[in-house]
Amino acid sequence: SQDTNNKLFRLGLGLYHSGVELEELDREYWFQGHDQRYTGVLEIDHPTALRAIPHVRESVSLGRTARTREQIAQIIDRLTLDYRGCTYNVLRRNCNAFSADLVKALEPEKRFPGYINRLANMGSGLMRALPDSLLWWGIGKLGLTKADMEVTPQDESQEPCIEDDGTVTT
Repeated sequence: SQDTNNKLFRLGLGLYHSGVELEELDREYWFQGHDQRYTGVLEIDHPTALRAIPHVRESVSLGRTARTREQIAQIIDRLTLDYRGCTYNVLRRNCNAFSADLVKALEPEKRFPGYINRLANMGSGLMRALPDSLLWWGIGKLGLTKADMEVTPQDESQEPCIEDDGTVTT
């Protein structure tokens, strides 16, 4: 809930959605998950995006990019291929990870605010640190399965995806 998120925010944590607005293209880009191999990168006209979001905590200006429209398009095309919807993971490969990667690709010297994905990073670290028996006991109590929370050290671009026929491929 928004109340819970406000309390987490006061602790330097929070559950955030992020996207990157590019004034140069008058577009906003973000990533969302689904169970198919096609891209999870979405785009929307900038003015429409702001009206569609019910609660925006803040907009963080990272300035304009020095990249040309063509360079921006190439970067977004590459990330669109890398960020397939079926590679989404709430802890490791989420909308915030995509936004950070897009900012880094556009302007390597600029830093995406670290607090935005802090809670997910902490959760991912905790999952790697806990003994499996304790971890899966706790996850089971939440009504989740091991598949829901799978964390592997492999390159995310090589994560398996679910095909239309239900088979899993890498």
